[in-house]
Amino acid sequence: MNSVTGGDLYSLWSVANVSLPRVAKVYTDANSAMSGTENSSGKFEAAPTDHGPSTSPIYPYFENCRSELQHILAQTATNILDVSSALNLAIKDYEKEDTTAADQFKHIIAGDKVDLHGDGDAVQIHDPNDPSSSPPTGTDKPGKPDEPDYYDSPGDDKSTNPTKDEKHLTQVEKDINNLKDK
Repeated sequence: MNSVTGGDLYSLWSVANVSLPRVAKVYTDANSAMSGTENSSGKFEAAPTDHGPSTSPIYPYFENCRSELQHILAQTATNILDVSSALNLAIKDYEKEDTTAADQFKHIIAGDKVDLHGDGDAVQIHDPNDPSSSPPTGTDKPGKPDEPDYYDSPGDDKSTNPTKDEKHLTQVEKDINNLKDK
């Protein structure tokens, strides 16, 4: 069995609580920016008619594209935050099973010097006062992703025939590989 140390738990913690939230923030910020463009039909006014201004025929296509992009940004941010939560659960579960690694991890998070390998070389792995190695706070934290109003993504539909769809995707992959070979 591999020996897991508090340093290994710290690596998982750092990914889950420092790196992934910072990546998720990029997506939640972009998602928020997209959310502010809903109901922008006024930007697509065509020539006035006898009945007042008309909306360009391309507006519904723009709205679908905008909504799909906002949906993708929201789903990506949600997936990243879910991975962060899953890693934190794995850390907690491992801490319950290995009290030595859990104790080392607790000291690492506190900023103490820790001898991870039992060779007498204690090192400080984490500086809790360094913002770049600590979880984001305040406005640096990712917000909650905002799904577009009244929009259902066709990509979210469950497959009626997963085997057929899988075969179709396999054929698409073969086609792409054939293009690469040419």
